[in-house]
Amino acid sequence: MKSSAHSLHRPGLPALLVLLLTLLVCGSAQAVIKGENDPRSYRALTLGNGMKVVLVSDPATDMAAASLSVDVGSGADPRDRAGLAHFLEHMLFLGTDRYPQPGEYKDFIARHGGGDNAYTAFDETNYFFDIEAGHLEPALDRFARFFVAPLFNPEYVQRERQVVQSEYLGRRDDDSRRVYSAAQQAMNPEHPYSTFAVGNLETLADRPGSDVRAELLDFYRRWYSANLMALAVVGREPLDELERWVRSRFEAVENRDARPLAIDVPLFRADTLPAQVDVRPERENFAVSFSFPVPAVREHWRAKPATHLAHLLGHEGESSLLAELKRRGWAQGLSAGTGFDHDSGATIDVNIRLTPEGAARTDAITALLFAYVDVIRRDGLERWLYDENARLAEIDFRFGEKPSPVALARRLASMQHEVPQAEVLRAPYAFDEWRPDLLRDLLSALRPDNVLITRVAPDVITDRTSPWYETPYRITPVSPQRQAAWREPGNAAALGIPQPNPFIPSDLAMLPPGEGSVPVEQVSEPGLRLWHLQDGSFGLPKADFFFAVRSPIANNTPRHSVLTQLYVDVVNDQLEAFAYPADLAGLSFSLYTHMRGFSVRISGYDERQPVLLERILDALAKPRIDPARFEILKAERKRGYENSRRNQPYSRAMTRLRDLLLQPNWTLAEQLSVIDHLSVDQLERFMKRMLGRLEVVALAHGNLDATGAQRLGAMVHEALVAPATVVKVPRGRVMRLRRGDRLASELAAEHPESALVLYLQAPDASLVSRSRAGLMAQVLGSPFFDVLRTEKKLGYVVFANAYPILDSAGVVFILQSPVAGAAVLQAEVRAFLDAYAARLDELDVAEFEQHKRALVARVLEEERQLSERSGRFWEEIDRGNFAFDTRERLAQAVRGVTLEDFKGFYQRVAASQQRRQLAVRAEGTSAPGAGEPPRGERAVTPVWARNNRGYVLMPG
Repeated sequence: MKSSAHSLHRPGLPALLVLLLTLLVCGSAQAVIKGENDPRSYRALTLGNGMKVVLVSDPATDMAAASLSVDVGSGADPRDRAGLAHFLEHMLFLGTDRYPQPGEYKDFIARHGGGDNAYTAFDETNYFFDIEAGHLEPALDRFARFFVAPLFNPEYVQRERQVVQSEYLGRRDDDSRRVYSAAQQAMNPEHPYSTFAVGNLETLADRPGSDVRAELLDFYRRWYSANLMALAVVGREPLDELERWVRSRFEAVENRDARPLAIDVPLFRADTLPAQVDVRPERENFAVSFSFPVPAVREHWRAKPATHLAHLLGHEGESSLLAELKRRGWAQGLSAGTGFDHDSGATIDVNIRLTPEGAARTDAITALLFAYVDVIRRDGLERWLYDENARLAEIDFRFGEKPSPVALARRLASMQHEVPQAEVLRAPYAFDEWRPDLLRDLLSALRPDNVLITRVAPDVITDRTSPWYETPYRITPVSPQRQAAWREPGNAAALGIPQPNPFIPSDLAMLPPGEGSVPVEQVSEPGLRLWHLQDGSFGLPKADFFFAVRSPIANNTPRHSVLTQLYVDVVNDQLEAFAYPADLAGLSFSLYTHMRGFSVRISGYDERQPVLLERILDALAKPRIDPARFEILKAERKRGYENSRRNQPYSRAMTRLRDLLLQPNWTLAEQLSVIDHLSVDQLERFMKRMLGRLEVVALAHGNLDATGAQRLGAMVHEALVAPATVVKVPRGRVMRLRRGDRLASELAAEHPESALVLYLQAPDASLVSRSRAGLMAQVLGSPFFDVLRTEKKLGYVVFANAYPILDSAGVVFILQSPVAGAAVLQAEVRAFLDAYAARLDELDVAEFEQHKRALVARVLEEERQLSERSGRFWEEIDRGNFAFDTRERLAQAVRGVTLEDFKGFYQRVAASQQRRQLAVRAEGTSAPGAGEPPRGERAVTPVWARNNRGYVLMPG
């Protein structure tokens, strides 16, 4: 796995290029540095109340966005009010002085094609939204009042407390949270990073002399000060107009001259380390992590010593620590980066995903880690390694793909707390200062006597449980003898620093613009069809090359389905070390299974794509299957199947829905029933059969001419198509529900909460039905959330979405609850749908037209990245639409829906006794009364039969 720090912070630009790329904005505003291919205009300023602002003008955007980041998070929670910052984040959405209705803000955003959310981190709380570009100003008016005059309505204080409780309960069995809660017990209890950040009914309860609403107000007044806030706004209007809108609304935020949270205690007490925390997970997971406290690294953002060190530790190429651990059969993945990261200090973390054998060898793994640290001390402080990262960063900054407006706004808002406003775009890529002294300082902290080791395995010995998550754990000190053993050189001869990266592109020239706007078929011969579009509209020297191998036996039985997955696992494993440098250099690939076989996607700088493709094809055609690695990969795949039983109930219910609707598709139980019996010999025989009868479709798109596309296609043909017999493989099928079908499927959630997924299928798979189903989800989404989450407090997971599956139209309603059983949830959804049917006459033409425009805007939303457009073309090829115009025809169908059409569709699909309905109910272990299942339902299981109308699902 790529090091986490390196993934987030790619290296940067030389000083001269920085000057050349500096964009000077008008007046006294600061200069903002941007990449040479960035067409947007920027302005950085500070309002009179001290709020920092970055404005972005993008005349071409069809969506606008804003994000406001407050420089405070859960670290500022009062000691006796765990979760208060998170609770406050929830409360700001529930009414302000100008807009007192709790659902008004969300409804306005939704009616204009947007979305909104927020998150609370340790030292930041970020609020954000996006919306159709023409409605930014009124959205900003609503958004600004969060920070000027929220109501904190007492009624909603009580209700939202239950939503926080549901969020807490819904993630109590999440192993990432559980393991973290155990590791916190080894931290300094005086340090705020050791506290419970989410909150629940207990921590947020009213107490004698302590009213939580009053404490919310105190917290808001203490920390929500303009001088601790940073705002970013992205719109299509000129910068001057955006500035007027912002000043007129956000200068009303009060500046209370608040000081950022200061932490003056260490993360670990002096007598704590070294220590080991053994943690028993809920799922069958095996892992070990090493956390080394180090001085603060944020101030060194120009040099990025922690990022560079994480790059070395987390490397996955030949001679890396991960490669050696995999060779010994001890590990499956590794990542490195900063863990805790604050102005007061930081940690360097190394996280290793283990095999069961590796879990029994953690001392040997620890010794190898320290041996690798010694290798880095000896050989890794080379300037060329740093310069290579700087070159990668320079390329990335010059040719970075355009993020969505909301992603850009979130990043710019957050970055203003950490770097000068002029550097908010460039800072994540800046590798400006070669500082080996800082690297040596960090390396000096990576010692056996300065580490917290967290070992996760199902069979560890524990002697206590963590608060809030009840995670079994044990903390033991690390003896001097173990520390001494870790310092022994050991067998580390195979370890070495990364070699020079052969995939760094040197030819970054753009081809002239191609003709046309959709792919054309370049190759049409037995077994291979290739579509191509030379597309320079993104201004990037990048291309996407996709190909799908379809086989009639890849997924025709559960056994073959699992063998195809194992084949893909083997090939991915074989390619990992070779492809890792390519990924660092902006050239990535993915290999994955699907209903008809498997696909390969290669994306990034086009110059060296043939080199990567050649190695991928060699591995696909002639994979090397080491028996020991095969057993490890098979065990990993089986653990994945088994652990998915512990997924969130709503997620499991959605998987069951897909199992019921799609054919061929195999359930978890069916896959588990066959995997133990599979061997290397069986896989080898199966591969020959699968690759012996196939067809291939491919797409080449981007900075690639027809000759280059045909060259790639010829490579695929020679390696896979030429040796095979060509066959046609039909597309998958979707179950068609019959009029009046009310089907239900039950599953045990293996989780305290219950969930319901209620699927309503449209009468047919036409674009007309898809357009009306999309409008139904658009119209119902906001009131569904308001009624069932805000008013009825049923749970944290509440949403309604359109659910087209292989173009079959439908709508799905999803609920997960700690306070109601699945049948009760279904009754509540039914009551909502019936009540809305009675209110249909209140839906006027003007509001309905707003919803139509919002849906059309979302369907036709601007593609900001090459990969987004490639993905759309690839979906069209899969569905066999070689005009590549589905979204345009769908948008036209939406425009043609009248209000009367919509009302009739709603009655047929949602309210009629003849509706086509499939409910999946996941009953939680703590369901407070399951309730009675609705009358007239039929229980079903994934058993298919054929009649004269195609495949239908039969009662179980």
